[in-house]
Amino acid sequence: MCRCYLKKMQTRGEIESSRVRRGKWRLWLALVMLGCVLCCRADEEWEDLSRIPSESTPVRELVTQTEMGSISTIGGRLATAGQDGNMYLWRWDALDNEPNKVTLDERLWRPFWDFTTFPLPDNRACTLLNEDRVVHVLHERRGTSVVVTDARSGSELKRWLVGDGWKCRELRGTRNGKYIAGQFIRTGYSAGRDYGSHKLYVLKADANDLDCVLTISRERDGYLRDVAISECGRYVAVVGTCNAGFIIMADTVAKKKLWERMPKGEDLFYNSWTVNFNDVCFSPDSERVYVAGNIGLLCFDVATGKVTKEWPMPARVASVAVSHDGRLAAAGLMGCDYVYICETRGANPVGQPILGLITGQKSMYGVAFSRDSALLATEGVLNTNIKIWKMPGPKGESTNEEIGPNEPPERR
Repeated sequence: MCRCYLKKMQTRGEIESSRVRRGKWRLWLALVMLGCVLCCRADEEWEDLSRIPSESTPVRELVTQTEMGSISTIGGRLATAGQDGNMYLWRWDALDNEPNKVTLDERLWRPFWDFTTFPLPDNRACTLLNEDRVVHVLHERRGTSVVVTDARSGSELKRWLVGDGWKCRELRGTRNGKYIAGQFIRTGYSAGRDYGSHKLYVLKADANDLDCVLTISRERDGYLRDVAISECGRYVAVVGTCNAGFIIMADTVAKKKLWERMPKGEDLFYNSWTVNFNDVCFSPDSERVYVAGNIGLLCFDVATGKVTKEWPMPARVASVAVSHDGRLAAAGLMGCDYVYICETRGANPVGQPILGLITGQKSMYGVAFSRDSALLATEGVLNTNIKIWKMPGPKGESTNEEIGPNEPPERR
């Protein structure tokens, strides 16, 4: 009887084992089929993007002798900070002229590390206020300070002490030069968990104070990445990642969080998951905010926080900029030489680029439009030069032709 029972149990075990093996084979087959579908979809995307007109010759190249940080347009100037301790300022209407160099305190260039992200060079903690004032950060033993320096003479005008243990992740100015948003972080370890506190500050050109508008606490540092402030100075947006990309919108007047979104599934039109958010910028009318993500470029409505449009991309989007007329958005890709130009208008919620720039600069960590929206500056990690490109006209045609020295470009 025992033998019959053991034999029966052995047979049952073999049946269960066979079922498990069949289940594993079915799962493996399903994963293979899913991979094939995703690969086919990716190939279709690459094939679609290969039909987009491309340019590989810039109209001008600004030769620099040092590695540059992120680039931006403040008023009529193209601004960037170099690893040599200088801030470089070009006038968009006189790019052939030598840039104005503002030498800053060498303590600005001391990089700091945190325990969850890559080292962030402090030349992102530097921007321009109202075209005539440079705002930068000093990390000293007594704490972190925000310093305002005259762009012409280099003399210090104002200084605020943020506090001990606070590190600046980024300073970002508006196109009109009236406002600056800053993100500061302090990390620690408590109750067996890493935590990070973030403060968002706003500096106004017509005010004499650095104002903290929001404090955000997270269990781990590194979730919040880039910050941006709207042209009207009313809104501050910060993006990051926490199992998926998320965005926080804050009201600088009420000093409170308006909304926080981690879009997925039905919130999106094309993809189902956002992975990471890497960069952010506002439209000129402050009604929309554009986010660079691992799955492409996204546009959010500032009032509701809903995704209004997506532009799928073949690689991670590292940087984003919107033209001053609000018509174009530039998406710089990471790990490749491409910057894609997209039209922001259109009824289709899933858009495609209208132009691809083959820059030869590798990962594109900086893009900036000129004030008249006719030119785009790009900056990458492969070489130190900044390249200037002519943008498509309203009908979508590309006009990357050589323009004469000091001659303002004409939009066709």
